Amino acid sequence: MEIDNEKLISAVREKPPLWNMKDKRYHSRDVQRKLWSKVADEVGVTNNVNEVKKKWKGLRDLFRREYKKVHKSGNEAPEEGSSSWTFFDQMLFRS
Repeated sequence: MEIDNEKLISAVREKPPLWNMKDKRYHSRDVQRKLWSKVADEVGVTNNVNEVKKKWKGLRDLFRREYKKVHKSGNEAPEEGSSSWTFFDQMLFRS
């Protein structure tokens, strides 16, 4: 089953303990396990949390590479629309 990237990004974004290292629950394995299970439910892959985590890792790694490419010129954070990668703006996690 194919996981919808936009759904996955939105589901993870709504759960800061999965991605925000400053969140006090970031290092809690119990919290992480429960939240990843919720993400899997939201994207329709209830029986395979590891597949969802693997897909997220791939997206995150692509985003990091793209972010470095865009960010290498100067110290300013990349603006929305500064990358041609489809999910770049969505992965910036800005309000």
